[in-house]
Amino acid sequence: MRDRSSNKTLCVASMRPHRALSMALLLISALAASFSSGAAARLYKWTDADGKVHYSDTLPPAAARHQREIKSEDGRTVDRIAPPPTPEELAAAARAREAELRRQQELEQQAHRDRILLLTFTSVEEMRRARDDRIAALEGRIQLHHSRIEKLQTQIDTLSKRAAALERSGRGNPAEVHAEIEQLQKIVAENERFIEQSRQEQAEIRSAFDADIDRFKQLKVGRVAREPASSAGDHSED
Repeated sequence: MRDRSSNKTLCVASMRPHRALSMALLLISALAASFSSGAAARLYKWTDADGKVHYSDTLPPAAARHQREIKSEDGRTVDRIAPPPTPEELAAAARAREAELRRQQELEQQAHRDRILLLTFTSVEEMRRARDDRIAALEGRIQLHHSRIEKLQTQIDTLSKRAAALERSGRGNPAEVHAEIEQLQKIVAENERFIEQSRQEQAEIRSAFDADIDRFKQLKVGRVAREPASSAGDHSED
């Protein structure tokens, strides 16, 4: 600890415990007595990186890196100042802010989807009809492609028989027929991919509507709970 006359800092960690405590109390009292009655007396206490406790009436720049206490004239702790955050703590705080920002964005996006849902549909039954209509429209296109595949397969079978006859007779060029068969098989594969994609789309529509229906029910229940009991029956849903 340093006083105003000698400008020195006292380190009490290296003293024996009872001697260190006695010296600290004596120096606090001496510093308090040395201040003029009109001055705002302050005494700083901090522990350095080696665990040594220091007392001083001025705060060295190096002490700003450590937690410290501010003492009053009578030795009472009037304030505790935490050390500046470490790089790890700063990084953790940044991650926490980013997570909170993402959470707020997700809440805003959900609120937007909820508004659209309530503006688009008025009942669960209406949502089910919309779901079924979309699935049925896809089913019609799927069946159309199935019919095309059947027709293409009939043409392929006919061409295959022709190619086999040419090969047996040794007359004509079966390579041209095989090329035509190959082209038709590519068209069949394209139609089969369309059917597979449409089936996947149907599954996604069901899943999305199931989630929307569950959310719609939650929103309607929440809305009914907030409305007067006399009008709650007007909003009951399937």
